[in-house]
Order: sequence, then C-alpha cells, then structure tokens
Amino acid sequence: MPNVIGHAELKKINIYFGAERPITVNFPQRNAKKNIKIGLMAGYFDPIHPMHLMLAAESIIRGVNDKVIFLPVDASTRKPNASPFGQRYSSLENILGSFTPWFQISDQKRNRKNPDAVAAIRAGYPADLFYPSKIKFNWIASSAGKSGLEIFKLINSGHTIQEALSSVISPYISKYIFFHSQPNEIVDAFREYPQIRTIVIPDKYRPIEFIHSTLIRRGQLNWSLKKTGDQVDIIIKHN
Repeated sequence: MPNVIGHAELKKINIYFGAERPITVNFPQRNAKKNIKIGLMAGYFDPIHPMHLMLAAESIIRGVNDKVIFLPVDASTRKPNASPFGQRYSSLENILGSFTPWFQISDQKRNRKNPDAVAAIRAGYPADLFYPSKIKFNWIASSAGKSGLEIFKLINSGHTIQEALSSVISPYISKYIFFHSQPNEIVDAFREYPQIRTIVIPDKYRPIEFIHSTLIRRGQLNWSLKKTGDQVDIIIKHN
C-alpha cells in the first residue's frame, strides 16, 4: 500500500533497486493543449509492477501521451487462479492514486474485447467537454504481450495494417505504441507503418526489465512506493 504525503502534482519518480543511485524519471511540465492524447494500457495486473508503470511513464515523457488509463482485465475465464478482479482493481486504483494526474484507471475493459472497450472509453468523453477530433487514443503494448503477435499474423495473412489494428485493438486508435528490448521480425515489420510507433526500452530500465508479476506472486520479489510532495520513490527488493 502506498504511503502518500501531500497532494502536489507528481513531477519525479525514483526507483531504488540494488544500487545507491536510483533510476530517475522526470515528467514534463503540463500545459493547456487543444489536442489530448490518451494512452490505454490493458492487462491482468496480477499484480501491477514497476515496469508497467515505467512504460506508461515513458510514453508520457516522449510526448506520445498526455496521460495513461490502465485497463485491468477480468481473468476468470483465461486465468482461473488469478486474484479476483475486485481485489486487483482496488489495489491498482490505490497505487495509481500516487501518480496523479498522469495515470488513471477504468473498468471498461473488464469483460470487453479491445474494440468495445475503446469505444466505451471514447463515449465517456462527451462533446460538450471535448470535440472527438481533438482526442486521440493510443494503445500501449510491449513484446511481452500478445496483441503485437496477433497484429503481425493478420498482416502476414494479407490484411492491411488498418484492418489488423481495427480488429485487434480498435478503429479509434491513432497509434499503436510497441515497446521492445531487442529487434525481431515483428519489430522490423512494424517499423514500416506510420500507425505504429516502435520504442526501444531505454537502457536505464535494464536493471528492472526482468521484473514481472509472477516473481511477485511467488514471493521472490516485492516492491513498495512512497509519495512525498511531488515525488514518488519506488523500492524494489529481492526476498
């Protein structure tokens, strides 16, 4: 459970793991914008871990997104041994509260396919607040997920990139943001399309790139965070 002190807008994340000097992330200064770019990041988050947070943050730092909405999935059908959705949602909501205003949470993906979830989120921005043309939705994925492979297979079977993105993600997605560590045939193929932006995970994250939810569930690794003013410290430890 995060320890939150103060309500200042988050400006900095420090990640402490096996080194005296932390991995540091600095958020950009927020300015009023006519065009809003919203990142969407789906997953089981059982539980969420620091690399989930850092990929979302990296998309904001690079100017791809202005904020990121996390979309936890109900795992009851595919992962019957997963933690209950309500438990995961509550934990995720509590953690993301320390990353205001950059990160939010939504339950729209719970039992929906990607296109339906994106349509529901898009419908949640009424015209009296924003014009639809001024909102862009970007999907955040990584080489560890399955959506990239599904898109790649559709392209290889003769579908256009737009057909593949619309089928796997949504016709309302402006860009598919694909984080990766090493080049491979999927990355090479994606680089051909302007609708997809491939991003190499920065070297500074290498010390924590191996982290995944299984290690945390097994008790081999744990992490905690503390927010003080406009700064969040993340502490990762081996058990």
